[in-house]
This record gives sequence, C-alpha cells and structure tokens, in this order.
Amino acid sequence: MKRVAILFFAIITAMSAFCQTNIQDGDRCFDRGDYACAITNYNNAFKNATGKDKQIAEIRLSRAKWCADHIKIANQAFSNKKFEVAKENYLSVLESNPKDLYAIEKLVKCNNIFNPPTTPISVSKENFSVPSSGGSEHSYSAINPKEFADFEQANFDMMNRLIYKEGDQGNLNYSAKIKFDILGANQSELIIKSISNKSLSQYLSAINLKELPSSRISQINIPSQEILDFNLNWETKKISALVKSRKITIDNYGSSNYKYSSQLETFIKGQIQCNGLYNFESKEKNLNGISYEDLKLVSYTNKGGPANVVYSMILPGWGTSKVTNGFVGKGRMSLFLISAALSIGSKIYSNSQYDKYKSEAYDRDQYYEKADIANKVFLISGGISATIYLNDILYVFGRGIKNNNKSRNLKNELRKGPILLIESPLKP
Repeated sequence: MKRVAILFFAIITAMSAFCQTNIQDGDRCFDRGDYACAITNYNNAFKNATGKDKQIAEIRLSRAKWCADHIKIANQAFSNKKFEVAKENYLSVLESNPKDLYAIEKLVKCNNIFNPPTTPISVSKENFSVPSSGGSEHSYSAINPKEFADFEQANFDMMNRLIYKEGDQGNLNYSAKIKFDILGANQSELIIKSISNKSLSQYLSAINLKELPSSRISQINIPSQEILDFNLNWETKKISALVKSRKITIDNYGSSNYKYSSQLETFIKGQIQCNGLYNFESKEKNLNGISYEDLKLVSYTNKGGPANVVYSMILPGWGTSKVTNGFVGKGRMSLFLISAALSIGSKIYSNSQYDKYKSEAYDRDQYYEKADIANKVFLISGGISATIYLNDILYVFGRGIKNNNKSRNLKNELRKGPILLIESPLKP
C-alpha cells in the first residue's frame, strides 16, 4: 500500500512537472507571437494538469486562441485593404501581448497608411546612414517625424555655434544613435569617433538623447532605431584685397586666384570710398562630404586719407591720384613738371644772358632784353608751379578728410562685427 502511494505521488509530481514545462514553453511561444506553438503547449498542459495548473493552462490557452483569432481577422482585413479593421485588431492583440513583434510591425504599416510622415526624413539622404532594423526595429523618424526633425535641427544648430566659437580649424566626428526597445526604454547614446579638441565636447551636451519621447502608436510602444552620422571639418583662411588707383589686387594665401574674386570685386566697387586694404576671412566647412563656405570682411584700412599729402609734397599730383582712386592727378602732375621745367630753364637762360650783359662793353642791350624776358617767364612759370604745389597739398588734405568720412559707414559696420558677403550655414 505504501508503494502504491509513493508511485501515485511520483506520477502526480511528474505530471505536474510536465504541465509546468508545457506552460513555460507556451509562454515563450506566446511572447514571440507564435500562437500556434503556444496553443499546442497550453493544450498539452490542460490535458495533463490538475487543480490550479489546469486553471492556469485553461486561462492561457484561451488567451492564446483569442490572440490567434484576432491576428487572423487582422491579416484578412489587411489583405482586403480594410486597414481600420486591421489596426483595431492588431491593437487588441498588443494590449494582450505587448511583445508581439509581428503585430507591432503590421500596426506600424497600418499607421503609416493613415498618418504618413509629414516631415521629410533627412536620414534617407546619401550623406546619412539608415539603420538596419533586422526586422524587429522600425524607423524612429517615420513614427516620430516632428521629434526627429527637431532633434536633427538641434544637432545642426550646435555645430553652427561650435564652428564660430572654437578656433580657426578643427574636426568633430560623432554618431547620434536613437534607440527604444519594445518596453519603451530609452537606449539611445552619443558616440564620439574623433574630436580635434576636448573643449568641443561641451557643445555635445546640448544634444540630449534622453529627452526624446519613445515611439508609440495608440499607447503601444514600438521598438525603433535611427542613426545620424556627423563628420564635420572646418578651416578658416585669410584673403586680402589691396585697392590702389582703381586696381584691385586680391591675395588668396599667396595666390592671386580665388573662386569668389568676382564677389569681392563687386563688394569693393560698391563702396563710396573703395581705395584701401580689405581683409577677408573664408571659413570652409565640410559635413559628410558636402561643402559649405562663409565669406566675411573682418577689417578695412582707408588708403585715401589725408596722410597722402606727403606724396603731394614730393610730387604734386601723386597724392591727388591716391585720394581720387586714380581718376585725377596725372594732368596736374604733368602741368607741374612742365611749368617747373620751364621755370628752371628760363632762370638758367636769364642768368646766362645777364652775365653776358655785364661782360660786354658794346651792344649790351640785346642781352639785357633777353635776360629780362626769360626772367619774366621764370616768374610766371614759377608762380604756376608754386600754385599747383600748394593747391595740390590743400586739395589732397581736404579730399583725404572727405574720404575718411565716406568710409565711416563701412568702419562703423565693422565695429558691430564682421560683414558677411556669403553665408552658408550647415542645415539638414
């Protein structure tokens, strides 16, 4: 009798263990959405279980059959393009089994049919990588288009700030990985691949992946992923343009050829007072193989100011040419040289004739008359030369002050900051 009791107890224990194993196998099948497998295991457990195990097996068998029936209805509706019915049934399944990846995938397709993304998704461009979902993760940008677009713009805003505040050159290569699991847990991370200066990492703190909302459709968490790759390089270069006598000479770091020479010349010629030295900066940027460039005027020195009076003291007309961009000065210089040469020549001739007048004893009047005429020519031409000389000095000084006044607007603008000629900020 004792042996029978022991045997009966062993049989009951083995059946209970077999039932528990079937229930556990059914749970695993149920979690992955394999309801046929789950029904088979729960059914085996129900047939062999007793008491509480039989009740558990019955409840789970009923749930698995319910999910299988709704999946069948949803699939049939989807095939018949009755997407509202399909969506309702997939949602019902997910309320009972939030881990059903198949139901999630079909729900995402239904949702995209009803609510296609309204924001263009930049990750579809060649310069960004699109994650491989492996069939279990969906595109974050397709489910959360606005949040993704805002996040992407935040990255570009951060890089634009960084470029203008952190040195003349540098590089930043990083990835922003957005990832949410089936429970809505945020597994996103920022991966820095290379950085030219450790101080740049402070800017990355503005990229807060943890504030991103999870991917949800009708309160159901959707596993999703998106990866944005950013490989940024920038370099600042100097360009100078010297304008003298209407001639513009552009020096592009030792080369006279510059791709934006026409823009520089147009800007310079548009100034009221264009004579002078212009210093420009070119910021060349490259993001994921796409080139951007900014060009700005950073300083200006007026070369047509009153200091040019020194040149007029050396040679009248020279200073005038400098303060008038070469429009005036050559005729004045020629007239001064002619009158000065005539004055000097007349004086020499007058002196020679007067010496003859003093040395001759007879017929002296003709030498005196020639000396007198030559002396008058000397005085007249000398007066003309002196007038040209003084007038040129006064003209250059006055014109130089006017030129300073004309260039004041440009200098006042530069006091506020560099003047942008070309601006191409990084953008999605």
